[in-house]
Amino acid sequence: KSIELFSNVINYKKSEFLEPSLVFLARISYDNQDFDLSNSHYTILDTISSNNELKRESVVRLMYGYEGVDLFQSSRYAERVLNIDKLDDILIARSKMIIARSDFEYGNYARSLALCNDVINLTKNKDGTEAMYLKSYFLYLEDSFTRAEEIIFEMADQYSSDHWIAKGFLLLSDIYVKLDNDYQAKAILESVIEYHDGVEIVNVARKKWEDIVKLELSDNEMI
Repeated sequence: KSIELFSNVINYKKSEFLEPSLVFLARISYDNQDFDLSNSHYTILDTISSNNELKRESVVRLMYGYEGVDLFQSSRYAERVLNIDKLDDILIARSKMIIARSDFEYGNYARSLALCNDVINLTKNKDGTEAMYLKSYFLYLEDSFTRAEEIIFEMADQYSSDHWIAKGFLLLSDIYVKLDNDYQAKAILESVIEYHDGVEIVNVARKKWEDIVKLELSDNEMI
């Protein structure tokens, strides 16, 4: 009922109660992970907020709210977040990781790598692990296989996100294939299949394992 009534209030646009009504609706939709709605409300708050705290809340939550919806838009808000005073390392790391991800998507690899290095120096949480993965991927693209392998093992040993560590092991299997070490590549993939909980990554690991086996059988037939 409160949501219905506050929604009626914001329809008056210029009411003196517009801001507090938007704050209520933006927060409750954000908490319910209805990001389309929270993004809409916070976008208006970003332009009409009467104090810096509300402006800060709007920009930060727009960065998070757009992260899984529109990466480019999220990165634009992340740039603004980095200009806010008194940020903690966790928020700085997430902002830089979002920008790095967007830069990678749009081919700005140099800045993406530089931002990844910044994130790695700030945290070993999920963002730090993703940054390590992306750094190892850049090295893989440059055919720096030994260094990429070292980064992946360092990530597995010191960082915390199982998802990105598993992604790193998928990349490691590709490295071993490039080095004609199919035995080690299959062993890595078998480990991911057996121990990782994420269905999507396990399915990718199975597909990679099957592809290696098919190539081995094809080579044996040719011989």
